[in-house]
Amino acid sequence: MRQMSGDARRFFGLTLRHWVLLAAVLVGPAVAGAYWFGPLLGLPQEEPPIRVKNGSMLFELVKANEWVEEADKSGWSPRDGLDKGRWAVKVVSGAGHACPDGPTVTGNSIAITYSDNFPARIGPRQGGGKLKVGDKSGDFNKGPAAFQLRYPTANENGWIKEIRVTGGGGTWRPCTFTSRAQLVEIRLCDPGNPLCQ
Repeated sequence: MRQMSGDARRFFGLTLRHWVLLAAVLVGPAVAGAYWFGPLLGLPQEEPPIRVKNGSMLFELVKANEWVEEADKSGWSPRDGLDKGRWAVKVVSGAGHACPDGPTVTGNSIAITYSDNFPARIGPRQGGGKLKVGDKSGDFNKGPAAFQLRYPTANENGWIKEIRVTGGGGTWRPCTFTSRAQLVEIRLCDPGNPLCQ
């Protein structure tokens, strides 16, 4: 069987092995840069900064972040980020459901009401723009992971029944839900994050 010479396996003067090494050198730093600096540059991320999951009203940060209790026991704030004093909200509805004014809105005061009428208030902490969840920290349980914050319901049969967002300069009517199936999740981001647009 005829074998190809070393010269025959060259492309533009480089062997296949050299092309693979060159690609690794050029592409590797670009991938790493997008991973580490993408959020700072406003590039799409895999997860929004906060996801509010339906069922037991579970607030989840990205896994590298953590909920921190306010010193005065007035609620919980993310350790990192979400300090603009105003946030973008995206409602991801279930099949057949839609919010009356669309799924996205921006504001500085968010109220998420559970089916037992408990209101989870979200807004800037006193004296600063960092996001804070709750009126008192005892209304929520941190965990089981550090990036999770849960409203401790008596059972798992309830659901989020309403979200209101104000302080955005416009009118966005409350979005209501009559069953758990109507809401997949609520996303909270700093304005401009494509995951909340």
